[in-house]
Amino acid sequence: MLQSAGLPAGSTPLYIPGLKPTQKARLDEANTALSGILARADDLHTRYLAAVQKADSQLDDAGNMAPHPPGFFASLWHDAQAIYDTTVHGLSEFVHNKALLEFISGVANVVATVAGLLALFPPLTAIFGPIALAAAGTALIMDMLLAGFDHGSWGAVALDAVAVVADAGWMKAAGKLADIYKESGLTGSMTQARTLTGLVTGKTADVAPGMFRMIGDSLKAAAKGEADATAGDLSKVKDFTGYSTWRAVDIVAGQASWSFSGAGIEAIPGNVRTWINDVAAGKTPWQESANKATGLG
Repeated sequence: MLQSAGLPAGSTPLYIPGLKPTQKARLDEANTALSGILARADDLHTRYLAAVQKADSQLDDAGNMAPHPPGFFASLWHDAQAIYDTTVHGLSEFVHNKALLEFISGVANVVATVAGLLALFPPLTAIFGPIALAAAGTALIMDMLLAGFDHGSWGAVALDAVAVVADAGWMKAAGKLADIYKESGLTGSMTQARTLTGLVTGKTADVAPGMFRMIGDSLKAAAKGEADATAGDLSKVKDFTGYSTWRAVDIVAGQASWSFSGAGIEAIPGNVRTWINDVAAGKTPWQESANKATGLG
């Protein structure tokens, strides 16, 4: 009580002189009650400080337990993983869309067949040869996805593979024959043909005479009773063995290209007509085909 009042601990309580014993007793009771109140106030203050320290410690622990914000590389990894998941999901939907794959395969086979047939004529070889090869490769990929994921036909895959190999061999043979003609000094007998990229850039390529032209020249020479110019050209060929080999590849591969592509679309023409009609009616062709195949359309 004395300390709370700012008095020394050993000081004697001061009383007003002349107090009666009754008043003095009441004053002592008041001092005692005040001392109790101050003691409880000190206890509450101590408990308050302890609670504040405890709360501060708990907040520090909670801050240490909270996850740290991701760093730069962690953020990059998260973005890359999200892109990967999205890509895989999209590819999964694509490879399991049977009707769409059949649609792409059918159109690619039609393009490969028509382009392969047109490429048999030397002036068009440099343009339609690459188109036939790209279309046959597209059909091969689509049919492989169908066979692997949607119970497609491995026989169609085999036909597409033969068409791709034939197109590649055919284009290789055309290049080799052109080189043989150049080495033999027969560039005058070659045809200047526009290439596929040359349609934009104007670039051309030398194409050696094909079998159709050679047969046509021979027939004209026989009808007019003149010397066969083609036979004269062949007599000037230096590497006749190489010429014979690559000419055989050219003939066999050229025929195999469009014939095997055509075999791969045995039932496609009817579907193509159906797809065209569906598009004209404002419908999505492959979805309509899928509905009809499952009896939903």
